[in-house]
Amino acid sequence: TYLTGNGKLMPASAVLRGDVTNHLRADCFGPTLTLFVNGTQVLEVEDGRLSDAGDVGLTAGTWSTAGADILFDNFVVYKP
Repeated sequence: TYLTGNGKLMPASAVLRGDVTNHLRADCFGPTLTLFVNGTQVLEVEDGRLSDAGDVGLTAGTWSTAGADILFDNFVVYKP
């Protein structure tokens, strides 16, 4: 299982595999983006191009499993 960050692929054991639910959270405060999977912090990056305002989105895919179904539900954005 992999997450992308800084243009690199990184293993993330917090991501559950198979027909299960994963809970994702992304915090963006100023130039810092922190990603959590199932309550575990898996990534923190700083990028001066980030801001507390703008658009958000989600994307997902697989490397080895063709035809995988990936569903997003209860997508909510909060402004602190």
